[in-house]
Amino acid sequence: MTARNRPRRLPKTGSLKEVAQRAGTSIPTASRVPNRLGDQYRISRATQDRVRQASAALHFTPNLVAKGLRLGSTRTIGLVVIPVGPQCDHLRPFESAQPPVVLVDRGFPQLRLPSVMSDSRQGSFAAVSHLISHGHRRIACIRGLAGTMPDELRMQGYHDALAEHGIRFDARLVTGTSFGKESGRAGVLAIMLAIILDAIAYKRAATSSAANPRLGMILSVAAGVLMGFFYKFVMAAMATNFAAPEPGKLGPYAAIVVFSAGLFLSSFLWNSLAMVRPFQGAPVAFRAYVAGSPWVHFVGIFGGIIWTIGMSLSILASDKAGPAVSYGLGQGATMVAALWGVFVWREFASAPAGTGRLLALMFVLYGAGLALLIAAR
Repeated sequence: MTARNRPRRLPKTGSLKEVAQRAGTSIPTASRVPNRLGDQYRISRATQDRVRQASAALHFTPNLVAKGLRLGSTRTIGLVVIPVGPQCDHLRPFESAQPPVVLVDRGFPQLRLPSVMSDSRQGSFAAVSHLISHGHRRIACIRGLAGTMPDELRMQGYHDALAEHGIRFDARLVTGTSFGKESGRAGVLAIMLAIILDAIAYKRAATSSAANPRLGMILSVAAGVLMGFFYKFVMAAMATNFAAPEPGKLGPYAAIVVFSAGLFLSSFLWNSLAMVRPFQGAPVAFRAYVAGSPWVHFVGIFGGIIWTIGMSLSILASDKAGPAVSYGLGQGATMVAALWGVFVWREFASAPAGTGRLLALMFVLYGAGLALLIAAR
Protein backbone atom coordinates (compact mmCIF):
# COMPACT_ATOMS: atom_id res chain seq x y z
CA MET A 1 0.00 0.00 0.00
CA THR A 2 1.48 3.39 -1.00
CA ALA A 3 1.44 6.53 1.12
CA ARG A 4 -1.09 8.07 -1.25
CA ASN A 5 -3.81 5.41 -0.81
CA ARG A 6 -3.05 4.52 2.82
CA PRO A 7 -6.17 5.21 4.94
CA ARG A 8 -5.90 8.24 7.18
CA ARG A 9 -5.92 7.63 10.91
CA LEU A 10 -8.38 9.57 13.00
CA PRO A 11 -6.69 11.96 15.43
CA LYS A 12 -6.64 10.98 19.08
CA THR A 13 -9.17 12.97 21.12
CA GLY A 14 -8.36 14.44 24.47
CA SER A 15 -10.43 14.28 27.64
CA LEU A 16 -12.16 17.14 29.44
CA LYS A 17 -9.51 16.98 32.16
CA GLU A 18 -6.73 17.43 29.57
CA VAL A 19 -8.56 20.43 28.08
CA ALA A 20 -8.80 22.05 31.51
CA GLN A 21 -5.11 21.46 32.19
CA ARG A 22 -4.08 22.90 28.80
CA ALA A 23 -6.29 25.97 29.18
CA GLY A 24 -5.32 26.50 32.83
CA THR A 25 -8.90 26.35 34.12
CA SER A 26 -11.03 24.15 36.34
CA ILE A 27 -12.89 21.14 34.86
CA PRO A 28 -16.35 22.75 35.34
CA THR A 29 -15.19 25.87 33.46
CA ALA A 30 -13.72 23.74 30.65
CA SER A 31 -17.07 21.89 30.45
CA ARG A 32 -19.26 25.00 30.30
CA VAL A 33 -17.52 26.71 27.39
CA PRO A 34 -18.12 23.96 24.73
CA ASN A 35 -21.74 23.79 25.89
CA ARG A 36 -22.19 27.56 25.27
CA LEU A 37 -22.67 28.39 28.92
CA GLY A 38 -19.65 30.68 29.28
CA ASP A 39 -21.61 33.95 29.31
CA GLN A 40 -24.24 32.54 31.65
CA TYR A 41 -21.54 31.72 34.25
CA ARG A 42 -19.70 35.00 33.57
CA ILE A 43 -16.53 33.36 32.23
CA SER A 44 -14.22 35.94 30.70
CA ARG A 45 -13.75 36.11 26.93
CA ALA A 46 -10.03 35.38 27.29
CA THR A 47 -10.72 32.22 29.30
CA GLN A 48 -13.35 31.07 26.82
CA ASP A 49 -10.86 31.57 23.98
CA ARG A 50 -8.22 29.49 25.79
CA VAL A 51 -10.72 26.67 26.35
CA ARG A 52 -11.79 26.69 22.70
CA GLN A 53 -8.16 26.66 21.53
CA ALA A 54 -7.35 23.77 23.87
CA SER A 55 -10.45 21.84 22.71
CA ALA A 56 -9.47 22.30 19.07
CA ALA A 57 -5.88 21.28 19.70
CA LEU A 58 -6.98 18.11 21.54
CA HIS A 59 -9.90 17.39 19.12
CA PHE A 60 -12.28 17.40 22.07
CA THR A 61 -16.07 17.32 21.64
CA PRO A 62 -18.63 17.15 24.46
CA ASN A 63 -20.20 13.74 25.18
CA LEU A 64 -23.89 14.46 24.82
CA VAL A 65 -24.92 11.04 26.11
CA ALA A 66 -22.93 11.49 29.31
CA LYS A 67 -24.34 14.98 29.68
CA GLY A 68 -27.89 13.69 29.30
CA LEU A 69 -27.35 11.01 31.92
CA ARG A 70 -25.91 13.57 34.35
CA LEU A 71 -28.71 16.12 33.84
CA GLY A 72 -31.52 13.61 33.46
CA SER A 73 -32.56 15.08 30.08
CA THR A 74 -31.25 14.45 26.58
CA ARG A 75 -33.24 17.27 24.92
CA THR A 76 -33.99 14.81 22.11
CA ILE A 77 -37.05 15.79 20.06
CA GLY A 78 -37.21 12.68 17.91
CA LEU A 79 -35.55 9.47 16.78
CA VAL A 80 -34.72 8.67 13.16
CA VAL A 81 -35.00 4.98 12.22
CA ILE A 82 -33.94 3.46 8.90
CA PRO A 83 -35.65 0.05 8.48
CA VAL A 84 -33.60 -2.47 6.52
CA GLY A 85 -36.21 -5.05 5.49
CA PRO A 86 -39.82 -5.53 4.39
CA GLN A 87 -41.06 -6.56 7.85
CA CYS A 88 -42.55 -3.98 10.21
CA ASP A 89 -43.95 -5.86 13.22
CA HIS A 90 -40.87 -5.02 15.29
CA LEU A 91 -41.63 -1.31 14.79
CA ARG A 92 -45.13 -1.39 16.30
CA PRO A 93 -43.93 -0.59 19.86
CA PHE A 94 -42.58 2.72 18.52
CA GLU A 95 -46.02 3.95 17.40
CA SER A 96 -46.58 5.50 20.83
CA ALA A 97 -42.94 5.86 21.84
CA GLN A 98 -41.37 8.95 23.37
CA PRO A 99 -39.39 10.59 21.91
CA PRO A 100 -41.31 10.15 18.64
CA VAL A 101 -39.90 7.95 15.86
CA VAL A 102 -39.62 8.96 12.20
CA LEU A 103 -38.87 6.39 9.47
CA VAL A 104 -36.46 7.27 6.68
CA ASP A 105 -36.81 5.86 3.12
CA ARG A 106 -39.32 3.29 4.27
CA GLY A 107 -43.05 3.56 4.68
CA PHE A 108 -45.53 1.06 6.06
CA PRO A 109 -49.22 1.91 5.52
CA GLN A 110 -50.20 -0.46 8.32
CA LEU A 111 -48.19 1.52 10.88
CA ARG A 112 -49.03 4.86 12.51
CA LEU A 113 -45.50 6.18 12.08
CA PRO A 114 -44.45 9.25 10.08
CA SER A 115 -41.91 8.71 7.32
CA VAL A 116 -39.64 10.82 5.14
CA MET A 117 -39.11 9.31 1.70
CA SER A 118 -37.67 10.26 -1.64
CA ASP A 119 -39.97 10.04 -4.66
CA SER A 120 -38.69 6.66 -5.82
CA ARG A 121 -41.37 6.22 -8.47
CA GLN A 122 -40.77 9.59 -10.13
CA GLY A 123 -37.00 9.17 -9.82
CA SER A 124 -37.10 5.80 -11.56
CA PHE A 125 -39.44 7.18 -14.23
CA ALA A 126 -37.11 10.14 -14.88
CA ALA A 127 -34.00 7.93 -15.08
CA VAL A 128 -35.56 5.48 -17.55
CA SER A 129 -37.08 8.30 -19.62
CA HIS A 130 -33.66 9.96 -19.81
CA LEU A 131 -32.11 6.78 -21.22
CA ILE A 132 -34.96 6.41 -23.72
CA SER A 133 -34.47 10.02 -24.87
CA HIS A 134 -30.89 9.07 -25.80
CA GLY A 135 -32.07 6.24 -28.04
CA HIS A 136 -31.82 3.30 -25.66
CA ARG A 137 -34.62 0.72 -25.91
CA ARG A 138 -33.42 -2.30 -23.92
CA ILE A 139 -33.04 -0.90 -20.42
CA ALA A 140 -32.22 -3.22 -17.55
CA CYS A 141 -33.51 -2.72 -14.03
CA ILE A 142 -31.54 -3.91 -11.00
CA ARG A 143 -33.99 -4.29 -8.15
CA GLY A 144 -33.31 -3.81 -4.47
CA LEU A 145 -34.71 -5.75 -1.55
CA ALA A 146 -37.95 -7.36 -2.70
CA GLY A 147 -41.06 -6.46 -0.73
CA THR A 148 -39.89 -3.02 0.39
CA MET A 149 -41.79 0.11 -0.61
CA PRO A 150 -38.87 1.85 -2.38
CA ASP A 151 -38.30 -1.23 -4.52
CA GLU A 152 -41.98 -1.47 -5.46
CA LEU A 153 -42.18 2.25 -6.29
CA ARG A 154 -39.04 2.13 -8.43
CA MET A 155 -40.45 -0.83 -10.36
CA GLN A 156 -43.68 1.10 -10.94
CA GLY A 157 -41.70 4.05 -12.29
CA TYR A 158 -39.77 1.67 -14.54
CA HIS A 159 -43.03 0.22 -15.91
CA ASP A 160 -44.57 3.68 -16.32
CA ALA A 161 -41.65 4.98 -18.39
CA LEU A 162 -41.60 1.95 -20.68
CA ALA A 163 -45.37 2.09 -21.22
CA GLU A 164 -45.37 5.84 -21.94
CA HIS A 165 -42.77 5.39 -24.67
CA GLY A 166 -44.37 2.27 -26.16
CA ILE A 167 -41.61 -0.15 -25.10
CA ARG A 168 -42.67 -3.68 -24.22
CA PHE A 169 -41.66 -4.83 -20.75
CA ASP A 170 -39.12 -7.65 -20.85
CA ALA A 171 -38.83 -9.56 -17.57
CA ARG A 172 -35.44 -10.88 -18.64
CA LEU A 173 -34.03 -7.37 -18.18
CA VAL A 174 -35.09 -7.22 -14.53
CA THR A 175 -32.79 -8.72 -11.94
CA GLY A 176 -31.55 -8.18 -8.41
CA THR A 177 -33.40 -10.01 -5.63
CA SER A 178 -32.16 -11.84 -2.58
CA PHE A 179 -31.13 -14.66 -4.92
CA GLY A 180 -28.91 -14.23 -7.96
CA LYS A 181 -28.01 -15.98 -11.17
CA GLU A 182 -26.45 -18.83 -9.24
CA SER A 183 -29.87 -19.65 -7.82
CA GLY A 184 -31.41 -19.72 -11.31
CA ARG A 185 -28.70 -22.01 -12.63
CA ALA A 186 -29.14 -24.32 -9.65
CA GLY A 187 -32.89 -24.42 -10.27
CA VAL A 188 -32.46 -25.39 -13.92
CA LEU A 189 -29.92 -28.06 -12.97
CA ALA A 190 -32.23 -29.50 -10.33
CA ILE A 191 -35.14 -29.74 -12.79
CA MET A 192 -32.90 -31.35 -15.43
CA LEU A 193 -31.77 -33.97 -12.92
CA ALA A 194 -35.40 -34.57 -11.93
CA ILE A 195 -36.35 -35.16 -15.58
CA ILE A 196 -33.45 -37.57 -16.04
CA LEU A 197 -34.42 -39.52 -12.93
CA ASP A 198 -38.04 -39.60 -14.08
CA ALA A 199 -36.93 -40.97 -17.47
CA ILE A 200 -34.83 -43.67 -15.79
CA ALA A 201 -37.79 -44.65 -13.60
CA TYR A 202 -40.12 -44.91 -16.61
CA LYS A 203 -37.53 -46.97 -18.47
CA ARG A 204 -37.36 -49.42 -15.57
CA ALA A 205 -41.14 -49.67 -15.49
CA ALA A 206 -41.36 -50.16 -19.25
CA THR A 207 -38.68 -52.87 -19.30
CA SER A 208 -41.10 -55.38 -17.80
CA SER A 209 -43.95 -54.44 -20.15
CA ALA A 210 -44.59 -54.15 -23.86
CA ALA A 211 -44.24 -50.36 -23.85
CA ASN A 212 -41.60 -48.64 -25.94
CA PRO A 213 -39.49 -46.53 -23.50
CA ARG A 214 -37.56 -44.78 -26.27
CA LEU A 215 -40.73 -43.49 -27.93
CA GLY A 216 -42.03 -42.32 -24.56
CA MET A 217 -38.85 -40.37 -23.87
CA ILE A 218 -38.93 -38.73 -27.31
CA LEU A 219 -42.54 -37.67 -26.82
CA SER A 220 -41.80 -36.37 -23.31
CA VAL A 221 -38.87 -34.25 -24.50
CA ALA A 222 -40.86 -32.86 -27.45
CA ALA A 223 -43.84 -32.02 -25.23
CA GLY A 224 -41.55 -30.40 -22.65
CA VAL A 225 -39.90 -28.18 -25.27
CA LEU A 226 -43.27 -27.08 -26.65
CA MET A 227 -44.60 -26.39 -23.15
CA GLY A 228 -41.52 -24.31 -22.40
CA PHE A 229 -41.98 -22.12 -25.48
CA PHE A 230 -45.70 -21.42 -25.71
CA TYR A 231 -45.87 -19.07 -22.69
CA LYS A 232 -43.31 -16.75 -24.27
CA PHE A 233 -45.60 -16.17 -27.25
CA VAL A 234 -48.60 -15.58 -25.00
CA MET A 235 -46.66 -12.90 -23.08
CA ALA A 236 -45.43 -11.31 -26.34
CA ALA A 237 -49.05 -10.79 -27.43
CA MET A 238 -50.07 -9.18 -24.14
CA ALA A 239 -49.79 -5.63 -22.85
CA THR A 240 -47.01 -4.94 -20.37
CA ASN A 241 -49.20 -2.68 -18.25
CA PHE A 242 -52.64 -4.15 -17.58
CA ALA A 243 -53.98 -0.85 -16.22
CA ALA A 244 -53.07 1.03 -19.44
CA PRO A 245 -52.64 -1.52 -22.29
CA GLU A 246 -50.63 -0.47 -25.34
CA PRO A 247 -52.49 -0.23 -28.65
CA GLY A 248 -52.52 -3.54 -30.52
CA LYS A 249 -51.80 -5.61 -27.40
CA LEU A 250 -54.17 -7.98 -25.62
CA GLY A 251 -55.33 -7.38 -22.10
CA PRO A 252 -55.26 -10.33 -19.67
CA TYR A 253 -58.89 -11.35 -20.13
CA ALA A 254 -58.75 -11.02 -23.92
CA ALA A 255 -55.60 -13.14 -23.89
CA ILE A 256 -57.38 -15.83 -21.85
CA VAL A 257 -60.30 -15.90 -24.31
CA VAL A 258 -58.07 -16.06 -27.39
CA PHE A 259 -55.81 -18.69 -25.87
CA SER A 260 -58.77 -20.84 -24.75
CA ALA A 261 -60.40 -20.59 -28.18
CA GLY A 262 -57.16 -21.64 -29.89
CA LEU A 263 -56.75 -24.54 -27.49
CA PHE A 264 -60.33 -25.70 -28.08
CA LEU A 265 -60.13 -25.55 -31.88
CA SER A 266 -56.69 -27.18 -32.11
CA SER A 267 -57.83 -30.10 -29.97
CA PHE A 268 -60.03 -31.34 -32.85
CA LEU A 269 -56.95 -31.55 -35.09
CA TRP A 270 -54.48 -33.12 -32.66
CA ASN A 271 -56.98 -35.47 -31.02
CA SER A 272 -58.11 -36.71 -34.43
CA LEU A 273 -54.51 -37.36 -35.49
CA ALA A 274 -53.79 -39.23 -32.26
CA MET A 275 -56.88 -41.39 -32.77
CA VAL A 276 -56.00 -42.26 -36.39
CA ARG A 277 -52.24 -42.67 -35.80
CA PRO A 278 -51.82 -43.52 -32.12
CA PHE A 279 -48.32 -43.73 -30.65
CA GLN A 280 -49.29 -46.97 -28.94
CA GLY A 281 -52.18 -49.40 -29.42
CA ALA A 282 -54.76 -49.80 -32.18
CA PRO A 283 -56.38 -46.84 -34.01
CA VAL A 284 -59.65 -45.54 -32.58
CA ALA A 285 -62.62 -44.72 -34.85
CA PHE A 286 -64.47 -41.45 -34.31
CA ARG A 287 -67.71 -43.35 -33.63
CA ALA A 288 -65.98 -45.11 -30.75
CA TYR A 289 -65.09 -41.72 -29.28
CA VAL A 290 -68.70 -40.55 -29.55
CA ALA A 291 -69.92 -43.81 -28.00
CA GLY A 292 -67.88 -43.17 -24.83
CA SER A 293 -69.72 -42.88 -21.52
CA PRO A 294 -70.82 -39.40 -20.34
CA TRP A 295 -68.64 -39.82 -17.25
CA VAL A 296 -65.48 -40.29 -19.33
CA HIS A 297 -66.26 -37.19 -21.39
CA PHE A 298 -67.05 -35.22 -18.24
CA VAL A 299 -63.68 -36.11 -16.72
CA GLY A 300 -61.91 -34.81 -19.83
CA ILE A 301 -63.93 -31.58 -19.92
CA PHE A 302 -63.47 -31.04 -16.19
CA GLY A 303 -59.72 -31.51 -16.55
CA GLY A 304 -59.69 -28.85 -19.27
CA ILE A 305 -61.63 -26.47 -17.04
CA ILE A 306 -59.14 -26.92 -14.21
CA TRP A 307 -56.18 -26.38 -16.53
CA THR A 308 -57.74 -23.23 -18.05
CA ILE A 309 -58.44 -21.77 -14.60
CA GLY A 310 -54.82 -22.34 -13.65
CA MET A 311 -53.62 -20.74 -16.89
CA SER A 312 -55.93 -17.77 -16.36
CA LEU A 313 -54.58 -17.15 -12.86
CA SER A 314 -51.03 -17.44 -14.20
CA ILE A 315 -51.71 -14.77 -16.85
CA LEU A 316 -53.37 -12.44 -14.33
CA ALA A 317 -50.48 -12.83 -11.89
CA SER A 318 -47.83 -12.07 -14.51
CA ASP A 319 -48.50 -8.32 -14.28
CA LYS A 320 -47.27 -8.14 -10.67
CA ALA A 321 -45.14 -11.24 -10.23
CA GLY A 322 -43.56 -11.24 -13.69
CA PRO A 323 -43.87 -13.96 -16.37
CA ALA A 324 -41.04 -16.10 -14.95
CA VAL A 325 -42.55 -16.36 -11.47
CA SER A 326 -46.15 -16.88 -12.60
CA TYR A 327 -45.17 -19.55 -15.13
CA GLY A 328 -42.85 -21.26 -12.64
CA LEU A 329 -45.65 -21.51 -10.09
CA GLY A 330 -47.96 -22.81 -12.80
CA GLN A 331 -45.59 -25.67 -13.46
CA GLY A 332 -46.51 -27.05 -10.07
CA ALA A 333 -49.25 -28.77 -12.09
CA THR A 334 -46.54 -31.08 -13.43
CA MET A 335 -45.81 -32.15 -9.88
CA VAL A 336 -49.50 -32.85 -9.31
CA ALA A 337 -49.66 -34.96 -12.49
CA ALA A 338 -46.59 -36.92 -11.45
CA LEU A 339 -47.98 -37.53 -7.95
CA TRP A 340 -51.27 -38.68 -9.50
CA GLY A 341 -49.50 -41.14 -11.80
CA VAL A 342 -47.37 -42.59 -9.00
CA PHE A 343 -49.91 -42.84 -6.18
CA VAL A 344 -53.33 -43.02 -7.92
CA TRP A 345 -52.66 -44.81 -11.20
CA ARG A 346 -49.76 -46.70 -9.66
CA GLU A 347 -47.81 -46.68 -12.91
CA PHE A 348 -44.70 -48.02 -11.17
CA ALA A 349 -46.33 -50.75 -9.09
CA SER A 350 -44.53 -53.49 -11.04
CA ALA A 351 -41.25 -51.61 -11.50
CA PRO A 352 -37.99 -53.17 -10.20
CA ALA A 353 -36.72 -52.45 -6.68
CA GLY A 354 -35.06 -49.08 -6.26
CA THR A 355 -37.43 -47.24 -8.59
CA GLY A 356 -39.24 -45.71 -5.61
CA ARG A 357 -36.05 -44.02 -4.42
CA LEU A 358 -35.50 -42.53 -7.88
CA LEU A 359 -39.04 -41.15 -7.90
CA ALA A 360 -38.67 -39.66 -4.42
CA LEU A 361 -35.44 -37.93 -5.42
CA MET A 362 -37.10 -36.72 -8.62
CA PHE A 363 -39.91 -35.05 -6.62
CA VAL A 364 -37.41 -33.36 -4.28
CA LEU A 365 -35.25 -32.05 -7.13
CA TYR A 366 -38.18 -30.82 -9.20
CA GLY A 367 -39.72 -28.99 -6.25
CA ALA A 368 -36.39 -27.45 -5.28
CA GLY A 369 -35.72 -26.44 -8.88
CA LEU A 370 -39.04 -24.62 -9.21
CA ALA A 371 -38.46 -22.85 -5.89
CA LEU A 372 -34.99 -21.68 -6.97
CA LEU A 373 -36.20 -20.50 -10.37
CA ILE A 374 -39.02 -18.49 -8.80
CA ALA A 375 -36.68 -16.98 -6.22
CA ALA A 376 -34.14 -16.08 -8.89
CA ARG A 377 -36.84 -14.47 -11.11
